[in-house]
Amino acid sequence: MRGLLAHAGHVVVERGAHDVAREYRTLRALAPAGVPVPTARLLEEDALDVLGTPFYVMDFARGRVLRDPALR
Repeated sequence: MRGLLAHAGHVVVERGAHDVAREYRTLRALAPAGVPVPTARLLEEDALDVLGTPFYVMDFARGRVLRDPALR
């Protein structure tokens, strides 16, 4: 299995700017609706002993990265 770990990191950002729990819940909510999102496997919100920051694990999914704000 190939997977990815997403975390907010240790950079100070505006509160809620990178809420990994919200991202995890969004992925879990979109999947049953048929939206092609990677499977979200694990959310660890109390991860101070593990990584020092909350994180989640999701499956790797091939796709296109849209860097242009016009979604091209």
